[in-house]
Amino acid sequence: MMCSKSLKAFAFLSLCIFVVSCAGGSGSIAPVPSAPTTATLQSAAVSGLSGTITVVMSSTEFSYETGFPHGHVPVTYAKSMVTPTNGVVKIGETASVTGTIDSDGHLMATKVVLGSASPAPSPSPTATATGHPSPSPSPSASPTSAPGAHVIVVIMENKGLHDIIGSANAPYINNTLVRQGALLVNSFDVGHPSEPNYEALYSGNTQGMLGSDNCPETFSGASLGGIEPSFKWYAENIPSSGWTGCNATLYARRHVVMFNHTDTPASKGVPYTQLASDIASNSVPALAFVTPNLCDDMHDCNVSSGDSWLASHLPSIISYVKSHNGLLIVTWDEDDYGQGRVTTILVGAHVSANQTISQTVNHYNILATIEDQLGLRRLGNSAGIPAVSFH
Repeated sequence: MMCSKSLKAFAFLSLCIFVVSCAGGSGSIAPVPSAPTTATLQSAAVSGLSGTITVVMSSTEFSYETGFPHGHVPVTYAKSMVTPTNGVVKIGETASVTGTIDSDGHLMATKVVLGSASPAPSPSPTATATGHPSPSPSPSASPTSAPGAHVIVVIMENKGLHDIIGSANAPYINNTLVRQGALLVNSFDVGHPSEPNYEALYSGNTQGMLGSDNCPETFSGASLGGIEPSFKWYAENIPSSGWTGCNATLYARRHVVMFNHTDTPASKGVPYTQLASDIASNSVPALAFVTPNLCDDMHDCNVSSGDSWLASHLPSIISYVKSHNGLLIVTWDEDDYGQGRVTTILVGAHVSANQTISQTVNHYNILATIEDQLGLRRLGNSAGIPAVSFH
């Protein structure tokens, strides 16, 4: 949600939250479905303000993240503030949130009421909104594309869509990679800096890391490496398999967040060089994450350097996923202090070439796509939202 500086001047804020269904093509908000479908309250739009808000109900607290221009600010309510406490609403039901804005512009809630009033009118889309949109939940979380046997995720760094697509510095991406599959033109990060975006993609939650790249961190919640037994994270320049240190030459653990999670065996984090041998021996795991080093991922070096690395390393990966009922996802963690729109590209056995997908998504939708492809349960904020729809 775009939150203007003028909001800080208000001492009191009352918001009306309602569950909607996202229009896949334009990112606009579709009418609330009339069917009596129920869903866990996961995503909603704020009436009267541009942008979106993500709402999550857990067993102990009711919380949501509201998007600011340079990230999201987590807001947590004591469970006693929420009425009723079950966190399940009918599509179209409303919830009122009352609170105050502190000196930093953060919403501090004092009351949350889930009700059954008529849905509030949808806010009109605005062409000037910048921020980090969060897609609305779908009445059905069933997969929309053919499942696969392998998913490989390559994560690049700190470049917006405008830095990559159409750039003369990225000839491989624009002239070869995009043409082999589907380009998502409305794919967004979830905030700043890098680590919470990796966490969102890996565990369905920013783990309270918005605004932080701290290392080390330890989280006990479920993650992809914990629920998928056939998993590896291939990290370029990691000193050795299972190395849990924070930094080495051209390596940063904050970009390999599996080491933050107690349910993921440290031994699953391996040097990137193992991928070539695993491809050659036909032993690539069902799920693989790939982290290039800090130069090759465009973090410390320019777009051209990263494009060259992708040109050298992706052809063998693409050949593997196409011949093994697989899916390759290439995405960027964040548009570093930009408008939040990042490049995401899908290539694989069930992805037709030369697609442009306008569906509005973020890292939680990408996570949902990974989970649906592999038949995994939905984690955190990936629950109840649509996966990427491709053909």
